[in-house]
Amino acid sequence: MKIFATEVAIAKLKKDIAKRGDHRIAITGFGWGGPQFGLVPGEQQTDDYIEEFSGIKILVEKMLIEKFDGFKVDYSNFWLTRGYYIQAMKYGSRC
Repeated sequence: MKIFATEVAIAKLKKDIAKRGDHRIAITGFGWGGPQFGLVPGEQQTDDYIEEFSGIKILVEKMLIEKFDGFKVDYSNFWLTRGYYIQAMKYGSRC
């Protein structure tokens, strides 16, 4: 398993799946600590790594899996940091 998701994130993804479809981990920007990752809607591609959690698919390009050694998906409901939080297991930003 190269993608890990918390129970909180999985519960939120189940609510979002009807609105957004499959979820893709993608580079959404760059900060002082390196690339920043986010969840974006996306269709499955032939070069994707796929992890499924309770019927929810999370997709990511195999190249990103190889470079960052996997990802952890979490969700925060705190008013200052509400949203999905994607952490690369190796290198990526922790901001």
